Amino acid sequence: MMAHVKELVKRGCKVTVVTPDFVVWGELTGEAAKPPVQQAIPGVVEHVVLETQRTPVYRKNLCMRYSLRNFNTLVSLINRIKPDIVHGTQEASIQVLATACLMCDVPLVVSVHTDVGQIAARDQNFSTLGGTIGRIHAKIAVACTSWGYRNWALSGSSFFAVSEQAKKLLRNAGVSDLCV
Repeated sequence: MMAHVKELVKRGCKVTVVTPDFVVWGELTGEAAKPPVQQAIPGVVEHVVLETQRTPVYRKNLCMRYSLRNFNTLVSLINRIKPDIVHGTQEASIQVLATACLMCDVPLVVSVHTDVGQIAARDQNFSTLGGTIGRIHAKIAVACTSWGYRNWALSGSSFFAVSEQAKKLLRNAGVSDLCV
């Protein structure tokens, strides 16, 4: 993501960055639950942080928390800064960002870079449930990811596929080549 930011700043674009705060919601209390102070990103107008949760199913990664607070923060931010376009990276809670963009009538471009199916197939601990139930759980998660790609496309999102493999994932999910 930072390469995108650096290049946009270099080209004179006004860039606002939105990231999770990386404090897992509900896991810490007191001082430990406070988001860390964010370092300034050279050339970035504003850095907004959102509540964080562990990625559903694949609990090793973090993503933006599914919450009305995060949704309202995104809608308020989009309405305040009135961006020409919003770029989001592929992550489990991008539905929140896609919905905010749809409601604010701002185009969304999603970078697709991860083959969730391959991760699920290779990592026996993809699902914390383990065994046969865990494998079924992982297959459902992969199917929901593909369904998410299609839903984002139906909401008007465009996709930046970083590889031929990413393009194939999108096609297999039913995303039109016109959206890629």
